[in-house]
Amino acid sequence: MKVGDLVIKWLYSKEGKYIEKEDMTVEVERTDCVIQHAETEKVLGQSATWCSPYDVYNKEKGRRIALQRALLSGPLNKATRSEVWEAYRTLTKVPRWEVKKNKPTLVKSN
Repeated sequence: MKVGDLVIKWLYSKEGKYIEKEDMTVEVERTDCVIQHAETEKVLGQSATWCSPYDVYNKEKGRRIALQRALLSGPLNKATRSEVWEAYRTLTKVPRWEVKKNKPTLVKSN
């Protein structure tokens, strides 16, 4: 995914951690996120997340968690982080979630 002068990449693997679960060894899913500058390829943020062996792997959830951690691990300001989240939200044809701009207010009647 490209946002301004940033390139964001995700990698998925089943290698790394093995955990004993109910008399068997379970391979844990891993999602990595790397944020780089588009021209210099300098890494500005990175993170890795592992799915619990007691959970069902969800690629979308792993991507969100890894992206959140990568954004917070680097020197990116809030405006840039917001721009990245909006680009991620609208990455597919159907937006991943709705943004509620105006919250309804409670009006007291006399």
